[in-house]
Amino acid sequence: MKLNVKVFGLTCGVIWAGAILVMTIISGLTNTVPGAYDGYAGRFIKGLTSIYSGYSISLLGAIIGALWAGFTNFIFGTLFAWIYNRGVDIFS
Repeated sequence: MKLNVKVFGLTCGVIWAGAILVMTIISGLTNTVPGAYDGYAGRFIKGLTSIYSGYSISLLGAIIGALWAGFTNFIFGTLFAWIYNRGVDIFS
């Protein structure tokens, strides 16, 4: 069974963007010292700040991070589905 490349990529992007958005908002609400990254999933979020330019624990940072996450995971999901479909063609 082949995957729809565009739909799979879009699904990956939307799911990851939503996860980043929700986790950033939760971390912002549970962080006791702003900018200290000691709240929910602090190490993970600190790592994301080095990957996504403009990302931070704030509403604007959450939106920027979600846009970056959606874009990058759309590309990775599309690439994965394309490679998967090539494998299906070769082995079937």
